[in-house]
Amino acid sequence: MKQLIDIEELTKRLLPVTYFRRNAGEIIEKLEKVGTIILTKDGKPVAKLTSLKKKKDFDVDENLKKLKKIAGGYHLGKISPKKIKKIIMQQYESVLP
Repeated sequence: MKQLIDIEELTKRLLPVTYFRRNAGEIIEKLEKVGTIILTKDGKPVAKLTSLKKKKDFDVDENLKKLKKIAGGYHLGKISPKKIKKIIMQQYESVLP
């Protein structure tokens, strides 16, 4: 699923063709980090430059660590799930008319 980008991020990826011509080497080096650059002529998009190398956000082990951390939930000490349910039900019943 692609993430939406904000307008500031989009404007960083827009480049005039003349700027690209003058600084092609530098831009190609940065392309892997950015992912995609849109070239413009007279302020209108004319071409899309995309890196052939995929951006690598994290390696598999790092993603697994993050997933385990999220899946582990919250540690509430010695409170059991039954006690948590009891507290929630008491709060719920106190709200009912």
